[in-house]
Amino acid sequence: MKREEVVKLIGLLVVAYPNYDKFRDKSHIKSTVALWETMFADDDFKLVSLALEKHMATSKWPPSIAELREIMADITLPGLLAPDEAWLAVKKLLS
Repeated sequence: MKREEVVKLIGLLVVAYPNYDKFRDKSHIKSTVALWETMFADDDFKLVSLALEKHMATSKWPPSIAELREIMADITLPGLLAPDEAWLAVKKLLS
């Protein structure tokens, strides 16, 4: 994603979660933009945006990067086992 796209998504978070104290601090917003710019650099804006919208529709709290990645994986690879479920399946097969 481009920086302008990240800024747009963080702007949505600020509006969607007005009671989240950390979004009242401009330095926190800037550091969040910088982190997201790095973490989502190779991701498609539409996919991250869709994952963010899905999260905002179902959660009272802003998402972590890991939560968005899980939603993105669910969108692109429906039916994929969650890591903890996959590990349990592997352990079951090994025993």
